[in-house]
Amino acid sequence: MCGRFTLKTPAPQLFEQLSLQLDPAPLGDFPARFNIAPTQSIIAVLGDKGELAPIWMRWGLVPSWSDDLSIGSRMINARSETVSEKPSFRKPFAKQRCLIPADGYFEWQTTKVGSKSTKQPYWIHLPQDKPFVFAGLWDTNTKATGETVLTCTILTAAAAPEIASLHDRMPVLIKPADYQTWLSSEDKEQVERLVKEPVYDETFGPHLWRYHPVSTAVNNPRHDSEANIAQVATT
Repeated sequence: MCGRFTLKTPAPQLFEQLSLQLDPAPLGDFPARFNIAPTQSIIAVLGDKGELAPIWMRWGLVPSWSDDLSIGSRMINARSETVSEKPSFRKPFAKQRCLIPADGYFEWQTTKVGSKSTKQPYWIHLPQDKPFVFAGLWDTNTKATGETVLTCTILTAAAAPEIASLHDRMPVLIKPADYQTWLSSEDKEQVERLVKEPVYDETFGPHLWRYHPVSTAVNNPRHDSEANIAQVATT
């Protein structure tokens, strides 16, 4: 799954490194973030026919038909294997897809000793902390609060062998060559292949992931500090 992530790359460098021709001005000023958590505002990139736009959204998809905003906290991820079939995700998957920039994410490895289990957080990232994008879906809701609320979710798939020892799921990545297909293609089979059968090469993909253990301080979403991604010793 993907329950926390980081975005510390400044906006101008972020979009340049992601090969996205975007003006960051609409986003306003925002600080480096080292512990982005569900229900917080995150950046999503929307696109239609070549026109791209970055926008703030609430993480945790709230379907347009829902009258309960809190449902979003349970829909921070969507499984790629069933995303086109689930009522909450079927419409967004067909017409409302987005890119969600990040430069790392956290996963918790569970270890059992006898009847006791512990969870050690790890920060997972690319070499040189290069940014990347998650495959995302978004929706608009007005029923829950009477106000227009934009929300989104991150797609996940079975973990690549390189990180399967940490967790059995991982977020789905979209490579630059596939941005426009993911954002605007109306070919359902083509779009499904991007998230169900992703094709990577030597320059991009989960085989490049690096990871190390970090402090359990990241467990608290109020703890947003660069110390969250510093390597710690494990016992």
